[in-house]
Amino acid sequence: MLEPGKEHVADGASLRADWDEIPDREIEQYLEFMRRSPIGRSSLDQSSLDQSCMVPSSTDRSSTDQISIDRSCVDRPEVKRTGSGATGRGNQGHPPAVWRFLLMVHPGEEIVLQEVRAEILLDLARSDRIFVNGFQSWTESREFEQHERIPRLKWPASALLKRYGDYELYRYTGRRGVFHGWTYSYIRRSGKEITLFGSLSEMEGYTLFEFDVARGLLAVCRDCAGVAPFGGYKALDFVVAAGREDDVFDLYFGLMYRTRAGRTCDTAPSSKGTNSAETDTCGGTGEPLSPVPVHRCLDAQSPLTGWTSWYKYYTKVTSDSVLRDLAAFEERDVAIGLFQIDDGWEPAIGDWLAPSPEKFSTGMPGIVRRIKEAGYVAGLWLAPFICERKSRVWKEHPDWVLRDARGRPVKAGFNPGWSGWFYALDIYNEGFREYLRQVFQKVLEEWGFDVVKLDFLYAAALLPRRTKTRGQVMCEAMRFLRDLVGTKTILGCGVPLGPAFGLVEYCRIGSDVSLTWEDRLLKAVGYRERVSTVNSIASTVGRHHLDGRAFYNDPDVIILRPERNKLTPSQRMTLFRVNASLGSIVLTSDAPSEYGERELQNYLCLLEQGSRRVTGSNIRDGIAYVGFEAGAKRKLLLANLTGTVREVSLRPESFIGLDSEFVATFSKLGSVRLGAYESVYLEEPLADRVAG
Repeated sequence: MLEPGKEHVADGASLRADWDEIPDREIEQYLEFMRRSPIGRSSLDQSSLDQSCMVPSSTDRSSTDQISIDRSCVDRPEVKRTGSGATGRGNQGHPPAVWRFLLMVHPGEEIVLQEVRAEILLDLARSDRIFVNGFQSWTESREFEQHERIPRLKWPASALLKRYGDYELYRYTGRRGVFHGWTYSYIRRSGKEITLFGSLSEMEGYTLFEFDVARGLLAVCRDCAGVAPFGGYKALDFVVAAGREDDVFDLYFGLMYRTRAGRTCDTAPSSKGTNSAETDTCGGTGEPLSPVPVHRCLDAQSPLTGWTSWYKYYTKVTSDSVLRDLAAFEERDVAIGLFQIDDGWEPAIGDWLAPSPEKFSTGMPGIVRRIKEAGYVAGLWLAPFICERKSRVWKEHPDWVLRDARGRPVKAGFNPGWSGWFYALDIYNEGFREYLRQVFQKVLEEWGFDVVKLDFLYAAALLPRRTKTRGQVMCEAMRFLRDLVGTKTILGCGVPLGPAFGLVEYCRIGSDVSLTWEDRLLKAVGYRERVSTVNSIASTVGRHHLDGRAFYNDPDVIILRPERNKLTPSQRMTLFRVNASLGSIVLTSDAPSEYGERELQNYLCLLEQGSRRVTGSNIRDGIAYVGFEAGAKRKLLLANLTGTVREVSLRPESFIGLDSEFVATFSKLGSVRLGAYESVYLEEPLADRVAG
């Protein structure tokens, strides 16, 4: 057992662990910091962080709490329920209760880590729900009832699909009541009360949170097997915070950003050597990493709207098709913000210095000029960390390809829309890094694009290095991209979310939508990253709390056109309403000329809507509840995600995750009848509420 605050020696390393309760006055500073400077809405610099947030000292604390690692149990703080529905100071009107757990390892000799694990005792009520954050952008992320399960990815599908998720990082049990997530998770106690468990740093390795309901345990683990740390290694660093959802998430991100701002390179597992392939991206100098370098948001006060080529043309996009749809928006004077060319413009995956001569023979500068003349911002899709065998990168630079211990190229996935298997590239190869510098200089400066959608980013960190965890590789890859793009805008996609926090302006928070509602085959084999409209909606609802804190949420596109689309009218409208209510970027692949009068009016209403404040969102028994305030109205979106007619009860217990004001406002309606896949808005003018 480890006694907090004291050094212990084990297996050639000294260990120091602390549970540290943060006092109210410092909690309020973190909350005020996040309220005053939400991510992307203002520039954050070191001085503002220093003035707004003070990291509490643990040296003056006395504690009898005990912890252990390697399959032992953390005795305190035991996460219990109180009358307020959360641990400690969880009552409305009071700041959250929060503890920080820090475990440092100081090797006295060269060691190789196999496992770092702490366990927390849980006291769960039957009604408590568990949120798990999926491994990357596309992975299903939502609240689970305790009787549910996360299925295994079945063979033979696993042979083609396992690289997209965490299937090689985590051993799925498929048992009921066993749930796992990455970077952060929480337990919803009741209403807006949650107990959150969140990593403060993924630089030292991805942080896994595994819940076992039957045993009443939460295991917190670091993905660090095989890493040989040098110097002090932060084996675990996470917080436990309990209180109202909005306050807890503000507190969590405020503390995370302040911790990141104060970190130096050598706190991560770093190399003793000077090989450029093994040094930190910040140069290994010990200088502080830059704090939250998000530069700007294209439109911070209302959703950024726009067009993307993917869901209409897929890889068959051409310069003619782009200009044809651009003209359709111009002719109707449709006031969107972003016009984005997606996958298909490049001659091969991995070759980004020139467009396909067959499909974009006129070149990119002329197209960008036309987009800007129309009054829109020009965006371009790239997948910077992968290549396919037919690319010049693969043929001419085999040394850039990431290879495993046996020298074999590392497969990053299989895509039948390309040429089959595609491969990861080595972000520490200096030749490849210089190539990416040339690519982004070409795309952003010579061609003139202002937004880049960067996709399949998970591929950078498929393998750990001897001195770097996968998490550190991913964090360094994201910082490298941020440096390359500079003050222009990144839309991240296919990325583990923790390493992207604060480093991209926009980020996908769900899977790709589809021209059908669900892919039943891929669901049956347990594929959590599947292309699926309902799968995308579930994560859009589940991850709504990241919007404006980690980045601005991209829920993927809306598809309103009736042609070349297997979504029913009700399904199209439900997708439209969920994304318009919860997304900070809402794109379409339709052209206005494809719309009938009804579709056009719905789309124009989206463009005219102003800012809105989401006050809660969740899914219960196949019904999505989204509460928000827009203008002078309080609105509740109800969406039936099932294929059966539902009588939706508006009893108070139905409003999981919504403010009590919404319960009082809409529960008096009794019930609402929704057809299959149907959605409705209920609203109440705020002026009427005040007058009453």
